[in-house]
Amino acid sequence: MLSRLYITNYALIDKITVDFNRGMTVVTGETGAGKSIILGALGLTLGERVDTSVLRNNDGKCVIESTFDISSLHLKPFFEKNELDFEEETILRREITPQGKSRAFINDTPVSLNVLRELSSLLIDVHSQHQVLLLNNSDFQINVLDTFASNEELLVSYKDSLKVYSNIKKQLEDLKEQEQQLKNDLDYYKFQLNELEAIPLGDIDEGELEEELHLLANAEDIKQGLSAVSSLSDDDQGIVQQLAYVEQVLNKLSSNNKSIENLVQRIVSSKIEIQDIIDEAEGINENISLDPSRLEELTDQYNAIQALHKKHFTTSLSELIEKRDEISEKVQLGASFDEDIERLTKQLSKRETDLKKQANTLSQSRKAVKASFESEMMGSLAYLSMPKAVFEVKINSTTAFKKNGSDEVSFEFSANKGMPTKSLTKTASGGELSRVMLCLKQLMAKHKALPTIIFDEIDTGVSGEVANQMGEVMKNISKTTQVFAITHLPQIAGKGNNHLFVYKEEKQGETFTNIKHLEGDDRLSELAKMLSGSEVTEAALENAKQLINS
Repeated sequence: MLSRLYITNYALIDKITVDFNRGMTVVTGETGAGKSIILGALGLTLGERVDTSVLRNNDGKCVIESTFDISSLHLKPFFEKNELDFEEETILRREITPQGKSRAFINDTPVSLNVLRELSSLLIDVHSQHQVLLLNNSDFQINVLDTFASNEELLVSYKDSLKVYSNIKKQLEDLKEQEQQLKNDLDYYKFQLNELEAIPLGDIDEGELEEELHLLANAEDIKQGLSAVSSLSDDDQGIVQQLAYVEQVLNKLSSNNKSIENLVQRIVSSKIEIQDIIDEAEGINENISLDPSRLEELTDQYNAIQALHKKHFTTSLSELIEKRDEISEKVQLGASFDEDIERLTKQLSKRETDLKKQANTLSQSRKAVKASFESEMMGSLAYLSMPKAVFEVKINSTTAFKKNGSDEVSFEFSANKGMPTKSLTKTASGGELSRVMLCLKQLMAKHKALPTIIFDEIDTGVSGEVANQMGEVMKNISKTTQVFAITHLPQIAGKGNNHLFVYKEEKQGETFTNIKHLEGDDRLSELAKMLSGSEVTEAALENAKQLINS
């Protein structure tokens, strides 16, 4: 149950703290006093989105805390799943900074809005005036019927299966799309692979290839040059012979001069070195062959590699090899698609069979409670002065897998005997819609362990005895569920175990919204004002006493 609400710096509220009790609490106050402001503040702690204009004072932050007694709700698994501290008195808090930043907390631990909403959905149900529009919402209608049928476990199982089924279906669709794309590109990939495999990329050293190619391309000029070097020793005038002659001359003179002896040694060394150069040049010349066919082969190979570099935007053979392997994998992948598609198709078929069974079980459960649901609704509507009303549940089974099964559920209604039933919002007046919604909420409260429910002017469009009967229905709900009723009707306000009064007050030239508990004469006076206006009469006071004691 909701046990406390703390609000500071929100709209017309400076700071208020209000404690709540079990049973039925009525909230009254003049139009514009701030009842909707308090409800809006509470909504922020339940995960609603923030409007930064709600700050009363832009120099400070807005803080709203709602405290819930959850000791009997068996919610420990939720706290464990979300790694939160479990406290029997749990506090949901929202903070809004002047810069518009919002933070959410559960027991002082920061949480996302999704986690906050998930927890609050287990704690409280807020019926605001716009919720009447849900009466024609298929999801709302099927949720009400499932609540009545106690289908929670079936729905959890179905939704888990649907999630797995949808994932497999998505995988299969993606795989088929990839397969089709690959088939469209496969011929091109094969052509590219053939080009890359035509050259033994792993056996080639690009540097050595270029060196050999350069050598072969210039072989004739090189051989001519090397032959010229070899000819230096071919005749008597060759350089080696000339050096030998110089050696002889200097040898004869060396006995007369030691410096000349050094010259002899240098001549000998030079002669040996030059002869060695000539011999090596002859060796190189012998190993160089004019091979036009080899030159053509290497030229073709070099040109092919350069063309591949240009085509695949690579700069080295290692990058070309990576590209070749990548394309090879794509070609091989095409062969494995059929196998993977067959495997996923079998999985999907099995999941679809299981899902159909679960959807059928859900449908049977709904159809099994259809008559009793309609009967209880018409009984409740008869109590609310609609004895001739007909309420029907239409269940249409489809082959589609929706988030709540394969059924399409719609509520139809007729307020008058002999008139055909139609969609609720097409045939019911505002007051009739309010009563239908209250009856639905009563059934949901009876079949779902929801600790708190708030009715925000659910009495719109009704008055007199009907309002009194609606108050009795809310009073009855409050026996098992904490009920808040925001109302302008004294017939409903008189049913409360607790009475909260929302009012405006002025302090130092500023207007504030505040709230207080009404008891005894203060409560009598407020009810009397609701009955007779601002002037409280004895008759109104007596009538107010009767409302409280009835």
